[in-house]
Amino acid sequence: GWEVAGHAFTFAAHNAGFSTLSAAQLDDELSNLRQWLKANGHKGADLFAYPLGDDNAAVVQSVGQFFSFARQIVRVPLQSLTLDQPLRVRSYSVSSSDSLATLKAVVDRAKASRTWLIFTFHHIVTGTPSAGTEWAAADFTSLVDYIAGLGMPVKTVGEVLDVSRVLP
Repeated sequence: GWEVAGHAFTFAAHNAGFSTLSAAQLDDELSNLRQWLKANGHKGADLFAYPLGDDNAAVVQSVGQFFSFARQIVRVPLQSLTLDQPLRVRSYSVSSSDSLATLKAVVDRAKASRTWLIFTFHHIVTGTPSAGTEWAAADFTSLVDYIAGLGMPVKTVGEVLDVSRVLP
């Protein structure tokens, strides 16, 4: 049931950041990515996540030609289900400096305000995280258990968007 959203077709474009690409390079990258996702039957092929969180008006416009939804990474995660900017949906990017207590507080805020919360975990590791993009597997399990204990629904992005009828 996992969704695989588009992120980048090449490592070079990902690592450079999309805002550094020419319009032609960006269109090639996004077109190839979209075709690959569809050809390989990935659920979520209309979803996109900005590499390195890098977007600007030109990048957003290009992404919108190939995808219906795109998420950013930000530290202010609360997102209304009424999407006024479906190509700039907020996601909380979790880093090794985030404690379990911090993320539980973010969950509590989302529950209290009845908003949509997307967490982005880049690399879940056993043991102690050694890089900024890592988070401990034990904390991840505790967070999932905490959310389940609150009775909050957990859905894929595609399930939420289908409910809000954003995707065609």
